[in-house]
Amino acid sequence: MTAAHRGAWGAAALAGLGLAAGSCHPPKPHGPIGPIESAPSLAEVSDATRRDYLRHAQVWRPIATASLDLKAGPDLPGRFPWDAPVTCDYFESGHPLSGLTPKFLCKAGGDVLKVKYGEDNGEVYAETAATRLFWALGFGADGVYPVRLTCRGCPVDPWLWRTSERHDAKEYPRATIERKFPGEAIESKRAAGWSWAELDTVDSSAGGAPAAHREALKLLAVLVQHGDNKPGQQRLVCPPEAVRKTASGVRCDRPFLVVSDLGATFGGAGDLSRNAKAKMRYAHWSSKRVFKDQGRCIGDLDGSFTGDLENPRIRESGRRFLAERLALLSDDQIRDLFAAAHADARGETIEADGTRRPVTIDEWVIAFKTKRREIAERRCPE
Repeated sequence: MTAAHRGAWGAAALAGLGLAAGSCHPPKPHGPIGPIESAPSLAEVSDATRRDYLRHAQVWRPIATASLDLKAGPDLPGRFPWDAPVTCDYFESGHPLSGLTPKFLCKAGGDVLKVKYGEDNGEVYAETAATRLFWALGFGADGVYPVRLTCRGCPVDPWLWRTSERHDAKEYPRATIERKFPGEAIESKRAAGWSWAELDTVDSSAGGAPAAHREALKLLAVLVQHGDNKPGQQRLVCPPEAVRKTASGVRCDRPFLVVSDLGATFGGAGDLSRNAKAKMRYAHWSSKRVFKDQGRCIGDLDGSFTGDLENPRIRESGRRFLAERLALLSDDQIRDLFAAAHADARGETIEADGTRRPVTIDEWVIAFKTKRREIAERRCPE
């Protein structure tokens, strides 16, 4: 399908869903935000300055959704073609990697790559799909690229068994390489990342993201079942073009909120995000409604031990904004979303006609469109 056809499909879909293509305009561009003190580094601002940046932060930016190639993914610096063969050398940084999912570092030339791996590692599949969806709709996320990796000098198991024994060349047919959303992290000594409760402190009257964008981001988190939503999974960043040096240090003119770890998605969220059901599991994801309380528009997202986004109430402006963005996705793009993630290689089976068979890409597409329809047809209190 050509870009022109996708654009026509998007306009027709908006009309068919009772939405006008321009019915929820993006905010007008604004200049540099008001007086916020400069700091020696954006990574060491005061708590008060960090709160000011949160007040002024954006969560969405315009993007030509209908013309994007969801299989290729975002065109970030250092991106990799889909399923590209990559050879690298195992790299021991001396600092343990965070998290509970299998990962390691390796070097290709002078580039240190963060690799997640494993055919049984649900994050390899889920994070690819979720980051592409966030990107395609205009929300901030890192770039995650599926590759076929050859690691030279890797231990028997780079994550759990880093013995002195090394492989000359170890193959990882299911692996992803992460590229960060461009920008400098804005952090204070006491706080890195941001919590979903802090999303409500963004002030549209001060030039921060409008309520429609913030509510849409919450609803998108519900849609993908973003279960591991603790503050460390999000980043407050300053895009490169918004970093400004001053006589007293550096400051950011347009702070942006990014969801930086979307590995526990497209499953069933809950107390333990590391649970296998939380990561690219069709049976759990397809059986979840978007709204658990249809009348009040309460999103169906079970809470986790460490996160703070649980069953959020969604207002009409946010529902409508996300519905418009989702309607721009063509069937081909939705298929590419799940094909890029190798969703049919997850190893999950379902029973059909008395036999068990693998879950197909078609079934993921149908489940996605069902959830999109639920969002489009709902009307929420404002």
